[in-house]
Amino acid sequence: MPIPQSLGAPWTRKHDKPGSALIPNAPVIYYPQSLEDLVTICSAPNRKVRAAGSHWALNQSAVSDDVFVETNHFFNIFPAMGRTLYEVVPACLSDEFVKGLVTRIDALSVSPQSYYVHVEAGKRIYQAYAEMDLGDDNHPNSLAVKMLTEFDDGSYLGPWGFPTLGGAGGQTVVGALTTGTHGGDVDRPPIADAVVALHLVTDGGKHYWIEQAPVLGVHITDKAKIDALYGDIKFGGPDNFAVIYPDDVLNAARVQVGRFGIIYSVVLKVERQYGLFQSIDNYLTGLDTWESVKGNISDRGSPLFLSKGPDGTTP
Repeated sequence: MPIPQSLGAPWTRKHDKPGSALIPNAPVIYYPQSLEDLVTICSAPNRKVRAAGSHWALNQSAVSDDVFVETNHFFNIFPAMGRTLYEVVPACLSDEFVKGLVTRIDALSVSPQSYYVHVEAGKRIYQAYAEMDLGDDNHPNSLAVKMLTEFDDGSYLGPWGFPTLGGAGGQTVVGALTTGTHGGDVDRPPIADAVVALHLVTDGGKHYWIEQAPVLGVHITDKAKIDALYGDIKFGGPDNFAVIYPDDVLNAARVQVGRFGIIYSVVLKVERQYGLFQSIDNYLTGLDTWESVKGNISDRGSPLFLSKGPDGTTP
């Protein structure tokens, strides 16, 4: 099936002046619908390719002088490459990793603190957290259902959420994390730190599963299962695919602004939902200067981090 595309169409960003396209006539814009489409696009010889998410970036990192690739169409005419995937999580998870998720200890159920979701690059943040808010209870192939049916462990059912979020949900998950977007919480890591594995398609169409290094000898995924899944002939065969584990490679691939290749999907480590609140009784907001505040940011004992408890004392 041909990959949807447009020739000579305008290309613009969300924050550009309405009616004035940044690129009036883009040579070719592709709208991939699958990993197979991405491999095909990147396999074309002597082409310069750049991918975009939802066009929220203020810079021109997604601008190409040749081939544009849209994982989430700006005008929502073409379907986004934004599915939640289950062929790796849980289908290709290693047996040792799954056993480590079991929370039954001496017949007592301990609530898990982490869950794992696998999404394509075109998934928007608001779509991801709306899905996580519902939980994976009604997806028969999900990790939550697997834990319930195989281990009688229902503690993975119910809602989950991102470890941190910024001030908007319109960006694609991958677009936000690969450009280094941080959240709005001073003591939480950036969104990219939630990525434990990603699937990258590079120049020539070769693609890689890049995963964090094993913890205590345990891999998240089973390499033989991953090789069998993504080494399929429709993706170029086993010689066109490889698995990479070192943390330094994953760290570089997380925030790479498209310079390594096009990210097809990411596996996110998410958390139980939590809330943050600020009481005006405990913390008085007001105006100040950067010069007087900046020294307090790295000092956990400064007034910025101290608030009064119910008894009027500070922790």
